Amino acid sequence: MQTQIENPISFKLPQTQVKVFLNNLEIELKFNKPIKDINFDSLYITYDTASRIPITPSMLLFEDSTKMDLLKIKISLPDSLKQDIFTIKASDSTFYDVEGQYNESELSANYRKLKRENLADEISGRIIGAKPPFIIQLLNTKGDW
Repeated sequence: MQTQIENPISFKLPQTQVKVFLNNLEIELKFNKPIKDINFDSLYITYDTASRIPITPSMLLFEDSTKMDLLKIKISLPDSLKQDIFTIKASDSTFYDVEGQYNESELSANYRKLKRENLADEISGRIIGAKPPFIIQLLNTKGDW
């Protein structure tokens, strides 16, 4: 009698093609089944053609330890890395589920590090003697918007 394999293990990434981050790279992987084991040799971050950052168990956290289907990865990247794009990679057979199956497809997702100098500063103030709704127009020192 041949046993039929049900749905193979799969994972979902955020819908956007490139997710952005500022200081810490935070990745969420949602699986269709609970994860039992991870092959860390094939789970890493790349930031150029030859450089990689291995993902270790200390960087991982399962959102719910009873379900084990939402994996959060948090990586503090050193400021010395000047690259903008970081890619998480997981080869096939990286994740092993409770039914004894490995993921069949490779995972790859890009994350862009925001540069602090390109971010806007906070603007705050009060409007006295008027009632909302307000229309606010920001102008530069030349009066341009």
